[in-house]
Amino acid sequence: MQQPPITVVAVGDFGRAVAGRLVSRIAGTQVTESVPAATSPLRPIVLASWREARAIARSIDANEAVPWWLPVILTHPQIRVGPVLGGQLPGCYDCLLGQVLATDEQPHVTRALWDLYDQDRWSGPLGYLEHHVSVAASLATMLIRQQGPASQRILRYDLLDGTVRTDAFVPVDGCPRGKRAAVAQQLPDGSGDRAGQPDRTGVVA
Repeated sequence: MQQPPITVVAVGDFGRAVAGRLVSRIAGTQVTESVPAATSPLRPIVLASWREARAIARSIDANEAVPWWLPVILTHPQIRVGPVLGGQLPGCYDCLLGQVLATDEQPHVTRALWDLYDQDRWSGPLGYLEHHVSVAASLATMLIRQQGPASQRILRYDLLDGTVRTDAFVPVDGCPRGKRAAVAQQLPDGSGDRAGQPDRTGVVA
Protein backbone atom coordinates (compact mmCIF):
# COMPACT_ATOMS: atom_id res chain seq x y z
CA MET A 1 0.00 0.00 0.00
CA GLN A 2 1.33 3.43 -0.92
CA GLN A 3 2.55 5.53 1.97
CA PRO A 4 0.28 8.56 2.41
CA PRO A 5 1.95 11.96 2.73
CA ILE A 6 2.66 13.10 6.27
CA THR A 7 3.02 16.33 8.20
CA VAL A 8 6.12 16.82 10.33
CA VAL A 9 5.76 19.07 13.37
CA ALA A 10 9.37 20.22 13.80
CA VAL A 11 10.52 21.53 17.18
CA GLY A 12 14.03 22.99 17.46
CA ASP A 13 17.03 22.63 15.18
CA PHE A 14 17.13 18.84 15.54
CA GLY A 15 13.44 18.58 14.68
CA ARG A 16 13.86 20.74 11.60
CA ALA A 17 16.85 18.68 10.46
CA VAL A 18 14.89 15.42 10.81
CA ALA A 19 11.98 17.01 8.96
CA GLY A 20 14.29 17.86 6.07
CA ARG A 21 15.38 14.24 5.78
CA LEU A 22 11.80 12.99 5.86
CA VAL A 23 10.85 15.42 3.09
CA SER A 24 13.42 13.70 0.88
CA ARG A 25 12.26 10.21 1.88
CA ILE A 26 8.46 10.46 1.80
CA ALA A 27 6.80 12.20 -1.14
CA GLY A 28 4.42 15.03 -0.31
CA THR A 29 5.72 15.57 3.23
CA GLN A 30 4.78 18.92 4.73
CA VAL A 31 6.68 20.63 7.55
CA THR A 32 5.24 22.96 10.17
CA GLU A 33 6.39 24.31 13.52
CA SER A 34 2.90 24.38 15.01
CA VAL A 35 0.31 21.71 15.65
CA PRO A 36 -2.24 21.52 12.80
CA ALA A 37 -5.72 22.75 13.67
CA ALA A 38 -8.07 20.08 14.96
CA THR A 39 -10.06 19.71 11.76
CA SER A 40 -10.76 16.52 9.83
CA PRO A 41 -9.27 14.95 7.90
CA LEU A 42 -5.66 15.50 8.89
CA ARG A 43 -2.52 13.85 7.61
CA PRO A 44 -0.55 11.45 9.78
CA ILE A 45 1.89 13.44 11.93
CA VAL A 46 5.52 12.96 12.92
CA LEU A 47 6.58 15.01 15.93
CA ALA A 48 10.33 15.59 15.57
CA SER A 49 11.71 17.43 18.58
CA TRP A 50 15.03 18.36 20.20
CA ARG A 51 13.56 17.53 23.64
CA GLU A 52 10.47 15.98 25.21
CA ALA A 53 7.58 18.25 24.24
CA ARG A 54 4.71 17.01 26.38
CA ALA A 55 2.18 19.74 25.64
CA ILE A 56 2.60 19.42 21.88
CA ALA A 57 2.57 15.62 22.01
CA ARG A 58 -0.57 15.51 24.14
CA SER A 59 -2.30 17.94 21.80
CA ILE A 60 -1.56 15.71 18.82
CA ASP A 61 -2.43 12.54 20.73
CA ALA A 62 -5.81 13.87 21.83
CA ASN A 63 -6.87 14.91 18.33
CA GLU A 64 -9.03 12.12 16.91
CA ALA A 65 -8.77 13.68 13.44
CA VAL A 66 -5.12 12.58 13.34
CA PRO A 67 -5.00 9.11 11.68
CA TRP A 68 -1.83 8.20 13.56
CA TRP A 69 1.32 9.92 14.76
CA LEU A 70 4.93 9.12 15.60
CA PRO A 71 7.25 10.79 18.13
CA VAL A 72 10.94 11.25 17.23
CA ILE A 73 12.60 12.76 20.29
CA LEU A 74 16.20 13.65 21.14
CA THR A 75 16.64 12.56 24.76
CA HIS A 76 20.41 12.80 25.15
CA PRO A 77 22.27 10.46 25.19
CA GLN A 78 19.61 8.72 23.09
CA ILE A 79 17.18 9.38 20.27
CA ARG A 80 13.82 7.77 20.97
CA VAL A 81 11.66 6.88 17.97
CA GLY A 82 8.18 5.44 18.30
CA PRO A 83 5.82 3.93 18.87
CA VAL A 84 3.20 4.79 16.26
CA LEU A 85 0.15 5.97 18.21
CA GLY A 86 -3.46 6.83 17.44
CA GLY A 87 -5.99 5.45 15.01
CA GLN A 88 -7.12 1.98 16.09
CA LEU A 89 -3.82 1.18 17.79
CA PRO A 90 -3.81 0.60 21.55
CA GLY A 91 -2.12 2.92 24.01
CA CYS A 92 -1.53 6.66 24.23
CA TYR A 93 1.26 9.16 24.79
CA ASP A 94 0.87 9.05 28.56
CA CYS A 95 1.21 5.26 28.42
CA LEU A 96 4.50 5.84 26.62
CA LEU A 97 5.76 8.32 29.23
CA GLY A 98 4.88 5.85 31.97
CA GLN A 99 6.87 3.11 30.26
CA VAL A 100 9.84 5.44 29.74
CA LEU A 101 9.90 6.30 33.44
CA ALA A 102 9.39 2.68 34.50
CA THR A 103 12.56 1.62 32.65
CA ASP A 104 14.61 4.70 33.60
CA GLU A 105 17.43 4.27 36.11
CA GLN A 106 16.78 7.79 37.43
CA PRO A 107 13.11 8.50 36.79
CA HIS A 108 13.04 11.42 39.21
CA VAL A 109 15.75 13.18 37.18
CA THR A 110 13.93 12.55 33.91
CA ARG A 111 10.64 13.79 35.34
CA ALA A 112 12.36 16.93 36.65
CA LEU A 113 13.83 17.56 33.19
CA TRP A 114 10.41 17.23 31.58
CA ASP A 115 8.99 19.71 34.08
CA LEU A 116 11.83 22.12 33.29
CA TYR A 117 11.20 21.80 29.56
CA ASP A 118 7.53 22.61 30.13
CA GLN A 119 8.48 25.79 31.98
CA ASP A 120 11.48 26.98 29.93
CA ARG A 121 11.25 26.94 26.14
CA TRP A 122 15.02 27.31 25.79
CA SER A 123 16.05 24.34 27.95
CA GLY A 124 17.12 21.11 26.28
CA PRO A 125 20.11 19.18 24.93
CA LEU A 126 22.21 21.35 22.62
CA GLY A 127 23.79 20.20 19.38
CA TYR A 128 23.64 17.07 17.25
CA LEU A 129 25.62 15.39 14.51
CA GLU A 130 24.36 14.96 10.97
CA HIS A 131 24.58 11.18 11.11
CA HIS A 132 22.35 11.26 14.21
CA VAL A 133 19.73 13.01 12.10
CA SER A 134 20.12 10.40 9.36
CA VAL A 135 19.63 7.55 11.81
CA ALA A 136 16.58 9.21 13.36
CA ALA A 137 14.98 9.71 9.95
CA SER A 138 15.77 6.13 8.92
CA LEU A 139 14.23 4.66 12.08
CA ALA A 140 11.17 6.88 11.71
CA THR A 141 10.71 5.85 8.08
CA MET A 142 10.97 2.18 9.05
CA LEU A 143 8.21 2.47 11.67
CA ILE A 144 6.03 4.59 9.39
CA ARG A 145 6.09 1.84 6.77
CA GLN A 146 5.20 -0.89 9.25
CA GLN A 147 1.62 -1.97 9.89
CA GLY A 148 -0.23 -2.95 13.05
CA PRO A 149 1.72 -4.22 16.08
CA ALA A 150 5.04 -4.04 14.22
CA SER A 151 4.77 -0.24 14.23
CA GLN A 152 4.27 -0.12 17.99
CA ARG A 153 7.89 -0.47 18.97
CA ILE A 154 10.11 1.93 20.86
CA LEU A 155 13.48 2.30 19.15
CA ARG A 156 16.33 3.88 21.08
CA TYR A 157 19.50 4.93 19.27
CA ASP A 158 22.45 5.39 21.62
CA LEU A 159 24.40 8.49 20.59
CA LEU A 160 27.53 7.29 22.38
CA ASP A 161 28.00 3.74 21.11
CA GLY A 162 25.77 3.74 18.01
CA THR A 163 23.61 0.79 19.04
CA VAL A 164 19.85 0.53 18.58
CA ARG A 165 17.66 -1.00 21.26
CA THR A 166 14.13 -2.19 20.49
CA ASP A 167 11.39 -2.48 23.12
CA ALA A 168 7.77 -3.48 22.73
CA PHE A 169 5.31 -0.75 23.64
CA VAL A 170 3.09 -1.87 26.53
CA PRO A 171 -0.04 0.26 27.03
CA VAL A 172 -1.20 0.87 30.58
CA ASP A 173 -4.02 -1.39 31.77
CA GLY A 174 -7.27 0.52 31.58
CA CYS A 175 -6.19 2.94 28.87
CA PRO A 176 -9.41 3.83 26.97
CA ARG A 177 -7.63 3.64 23.64
CA GLY A 178 -6.56 0.09 24.38
CA LYS A 179 -10.16 -0.90 25.05
CA ARG A 180 -11.31 0.61 21.75
CA ALA A 181 -8.56 -1.20 19.87
CA ALA A 182 -9.55 -4.52 21.45
CA VAL A 183 -13.18 -4.03 20.42
CA ALA A 184 -12.13 -3.19 16.86
CA GLN A 185 -10.05 -6.36 16.59
CA GLN A 186 -12.98 -8.52 17.71
CA LEU A 187 -15.33 -7.31 14.95
CA PRO A 188 -15.40 -9.35 11.72
CA ASP A 189 -14.09 -6.55 9.50
CA GLY A 190 -11.78 -5.08 12.11
CA SER A 191 -13.36 -1.67 11.62
CA GLY A 192 -14.56 -1.17 15.18
CA ASP A 193 -17.03 1.62 15.86
CA ARG A 194 -14.99 4.30 14.09
CA ALA A 195 -16.87 4.37 10.79
CA GLY A 196 -15.76 7.38 8.80
CA GLN A 197 -12.60 7.74 10.89
CA PRO A 198 -9.07 7.35 9.49
CA ASP A 199 -7.42 3.94 9.68
CA ARG A 200 -3.69 3.21 10.17
CA THR A 201 -2.86 4.23 6.58
CA GLY A 202 -4.55 7.60 6.88
CA VAL A 203 -7.36 6.58 4.52
CA VAL A 204 -10.86 7.43 5.70
CA ALA A 205 -13.03 4.34 6.02
